[in-house]
Amino acid sequence: MWQAVLAAGLGLSSLAGAGDYPAVDLQRAEEINMGRCFLCHGVDGESSSALYPRLAGQYYQYIAKQLADFKSGRRRSETMASMAAELAEDEMLALGVYFEQKPARAQ
Repeated sequence: MWQAVLAAGLGLSSLAGAGDYPAVDLQRAEEINMGRCFLCHGVDGESSSALYPRLAGQYYQYIAKQLADFKSGRRRSETMASMAAELAEDEMLALGVYFEQKPARAQ
């Protein structure tokens, strides 16, 4: 399922306007963020260290794909593999939408 959503999203991302997101559980995404993600990536997806990438403002399809790749082992990181191991496909997509909706601060 997530592969079809990601493929469709990636193909249409340049045509989609602000607010054109799939229906996801943003409350669940916030729960996951506050339980795991914020430790390295910050509460709003703005990392305080160059070691950890900024998630705020990233395309939701990109975030969901990276999480799926960490989970499957296609992208290697012991830390991220353990963070993504328990995530369901809909949670990965929800996290992507959650972070895309966070405004990125100017650098």
